[in-house]
Amino acid sequence: MATTQYACRHQRRRDRVAAATNASGQPFLNGIDFLEVSPTDHQTLVVHFIHPLPGQAGGVPAAPALAPGNFRIDGGVRITGVRVDSIVSTAANVIRLATNEAGDFSTYTLRVVTSPVVDDAPAGFDPLLAEVTFSFKIHCESDFDCAEREECPPPAVPTPYINYLARDYASFRQLILDRLAVVMPDWRERSPADLGVALVELLAYVGDHLSYQQDAVATEAYLGTARRRASVRRHARLVDYAMHDGANARAWLVFETETDRGNALAPAIAKGTQVVAAPLPGQADTQARPGRDAPVVFEALHQLVTLKTVRNAIPFYTWGDARCCLPKGATRATLEGAKALLDLAQGDVLVFEEVLGADSGLPEDADRTHRHAVRLTDEPTERTDLLT
Repeated sequence: MATTQYACRHQRRRDRVAAATNASGQPFLNGIDFLEVSPTDHQTLVVHFIHPLPGQAGGVPAAPALAPGNFRIDGGVRITGVRVDSIVSTAANVIRLATNEAGDFSTYTLRVVTSPVVDDAPAGFDPLLAEVTFSFKIHCESDFDCAEREECPPPAVPTPYINYLARDYASFRQLILDRLAVVMPDWRERSPADLGVALVELLAYVGDHLSYQQDAVATEAYLGTARRRASVRRHARLVDYAMHDGANARAWLVFETETDRGNALAPAIAKGTQVVAAPLPGQADTQARPGRDAPVVFEALHQLVTLKTVRNAIPFYTWGDARCCLPKGATRATLEGAKALLDLAQGDVLVFEEVLGADSGLPEDADRTHRHAVRLTDEPTERTDLLT
């Protein structure tokens, strides 16, 4: 048996769709509850829906009845192109489908679509419950481990601070003195003229020197960690690459506006526009030292045609779930707002930002380092949640 897989994977969505009714007290939204694979031929799929199917007594929606063209099977590694050949039977909220062949051990996805050329869910079907993942070989023995479940990570628990990185003179000196206080509790001399303290400081100096040599050799030995430009140039020369003398640093800049600005004839920010970073809080311009504390100046590499207030902050839409997260490697998410109003297109860059603390939910506890820039690889698709 395979259960539905969607963004938040929460039973709450299924329960809300099952309980949703219109003004007449009748259910108006349907969706897949679960799917079973026949253990005999591994080609018959038994799909259970939340409400009776169209064409049945009390069907949701009332019509039209589902046809083989309303079902599509995606996925597969060795066996691809599996399709639904016919509908064996339909009874109440259960429909039996016959496929042209049995798939392999990989994961497949059964989707209820409007037609073979329209991927959206048919009218009256919840878009999140219009698909389900399953395996044709769920009843077969397998030597492979079970797939790891992707769940929201538990809240981070602070760990006690223990310094395992004693690698400089001061930390080595303190580490040796702490050890001597355990093995020689009667020795409490700390005068620099004492022979014992002199030996401790000598060992700390030698340890500091050796630690620096180890860090320098290990760091400069790899291209990913090298800090000296000469080391990076030598690594590049090993693969016949002549390294450039350097380039300016680049960064993502996020602009907020109080009114909509710019158009195709007069861009909001033209290419080459200089943007000056604001000084740190409490630091006046008169306190800046030339060449050291001067403000950082950025220059736009591309023109920004328009600035819109609706794109200052675009919240996520969680489809009614109280706690939802994007798993690592996620490539899609639902944003709140009309497509025509947001005017997002393929190639646009969105910056995901933590605005509330993960544990307390307060804005002042938000981690400013939790930001990630992503680029839209496809045109956004607009959907309407019929439930809300």
